[in-house]
Amino acid sequence: MIVVCMTSWVKRIKNVKPVVESIMKNTLQPDRLYLSLSVDEFPNRELDLSEDLVNYFNSDDRLIINWVDGENTKTMKKVFPVLQYLEDYDIIIPMDDDIMYPLDYIERRVEEYKTHYQPISGINNKNKSYIYKRNKMFGNLGGGCLFTKKMMSHWEEYVDEKILKSNNDDTCYAMLEWLNGYIPQECKYYDTVEIARKASGSIDLT
Repeated sequence: MIVVCMTSWVKRIKNVKPVVESIMKNTLQPDRLYLSLSVDEFPNRELDLSEDLVNYFNSDDRLIINWVDGENTKTMKKVFPVLQYLEDYDIIIPMDDDIMYPLDYIERRVEEYKTHYQPISGINNKNKSYIYKRNKMFGNLGGGCLFTKKMMSHWEEYVDEKILKSNNDDTCYAMLEWLNGYIPQECKYYDTVEIARKASGSIDLT
């Protein structure tokens, strides 16, 4: 199963529908798309969201709003609250709420995964975006990366409160992958930094 994981917050929730539409128009579509939102930030749940967004998610069984109780862990709630619903070899693609994705984005990522059967970074600019690199091990996976649930094994043991409050989810995923014996690979297609830069005027990100 291919699973897209997203999160958002009050100042960017208006971006979610067009971004999700771009994902669901992909040549290879996800079997599930989870939008994890904090109840702390949206205390009235669906009533705090636009009717248009709620109706859109209700129109497709693959689209799921995943309400997360407790302290708002911001970007760190994108993937971890969803893992309980997945199987070990389900493919997970965390995606950002401020990027309009190309139509073959998911297909390209899955093709690269099937070449390496290793995590695939969402970034390929070695000089600008990686924060740690040694022996082809990348420290910043970036939005739009790819890994499986198995690559996140034992996350509850490793990810403590201090790490959750770091809001550095991309590096956290990479560290978990290393601890589980996997080596992230740089992507060949669609550096998400470049996509965001080129499409910065396509949706209102203010």
